[in-house]
Amino acid sequence: MKGVIFLFVALCGLQAKGQCQHSQDTLVFYPGQSPYHQTGFKNGNAWSATIQSSKNEYLTYGPYLANVSSSQSLVVEFLLSIDNNDADDLEVVVVDVNDASVQQVITSKSIRRTDFGTAGTPQKFSLYFQNNQCSQNLEFRVFYVCCSAITHHQTTLRALDEGKLATFWNHQAHFEYISETNRSVAGAFILPVGNLWYFFYREQGYEPTPSYCSGLGTIYRIVVCTSQDEGRSWSSPPVVVAQPIPNTPAECGLVDGSPYYDNATSTWHYLSQCIARSGGWRLCHYFLSGSSTPLSLFEPNPHNPVVTGGQLFSQICSGTGKHCTDHTVDEGTPDIVKKVNGQFLVTFHGYDYTTQKGYRGAALTPNFVDWNVDSYDLPDDAIFSSIDCQNWNISWSPKVVARALFSSLAIIIINS
Repeated sequence: MKGVIFLFVALCGLQAKGQCQHSQDTLVFYPGQSPYHQTGFKNGNAWSATIQSSKNEYLTYGPYLANVSSSQSLVVEFLLSIDNNDADDLEVVVVDVNDASVQQVITSKSIRRTDFGTAGTPQKFSLYFQNNQCSQNLEFRVFYVCCSAITHHQTTLRALDEGKLATFWNHQAHFEYISETNRSVAGAFILPVGNLWYFFYREQGYEPTPSYCSGLGTIYRIVVCTSQDEGRSWSSPPVVVAQPIPNTPAECGLVDGSPYYDNATSTWHYLSQCIARSGGWRLCHYFLSGSSTPLSLFEPNPHNPVVTGGQLFSQICSGTGKHCTDHTVDEGTPDIVKKVNGQFLVTFHGYDYTTQKGYRGAALTPNFVDWNVDSYDLPDDAIFSSIDCQNWNISWSPKVVARALFSSLAIIIINS
């Protein structure tokens, strides 16, 4: 299969389109420099409360911000720390975004003691919102509930999509054709690290499919190649990253997956959809320690499969009011989005064979073995479902769409 590659070539600046329509600058506020508090005390540039402080009052509020962009999705990040994160599971603070002009809370989140990954270490808690009403009086508040020593170190407001991608979403940039590759690009993932681009993809046809995998399709393995010129050319032959091994959870194939380089531990991770002779998609984890490049065979996690079919969706979709069913299985096509506060955020698809509907979920993991689906910053529901695309008006054939998705590789770089 042939893949088409696109590159960002140049950028243009976002121009103001009137009040509240400008590009959102990153703004940082230090609570210790603010006059807006109902409880607690100054702690350098931070503001703190102890168990002796007044309860059920605002640790910080304000700053009554004007001219916040209404044309972009925004994120406000509260940097907080706690003295003890495992004594109980009580609510300790509530963070929110408030339109003080009309006293309307735009978004909020309750934070429990156990939502803090480590005691005494500042941790980001994020809220996502849009200033649709063009408020000229926005507050980013921390409400102290009780029962713990809490410090509010700083608050940051920024655009959710910053830099190059923001220019595309704001119709200030477009794509231009640069080059193409003849490699198979099904399940492809490109990860730039420094001056090198690493192109991970699944490879087939390197050996006959074992008889014990008959009926499960062609056997696949994961390989990687590199580019020193931003995708215009790629190294050859590719290096094998992970491959099927008889009598293992991935003995009949590894397909779509996601790489991640953890600079803090000098460790490469690869999380892949995998399958054994028993059938059913699961997730397998591979790692390479002590290397700045992924150009060696990774080690399989001894706990593979690290996710079994339905393990995560049965929890995500359990309960009333959910947008997915607890019969959803086949966790796959994982994406390791980021690492925050010692936790990897991973998204993944799932499928309900009864309703014939697909979903995408999210979970946190510190080690790709232990998983949490109901932590702070997780939706406790599917993040995408058929509801999200029910109003799409797509004019071309669904079959053509499917072929395009499996045969094209897009490296998105933007030209003004």
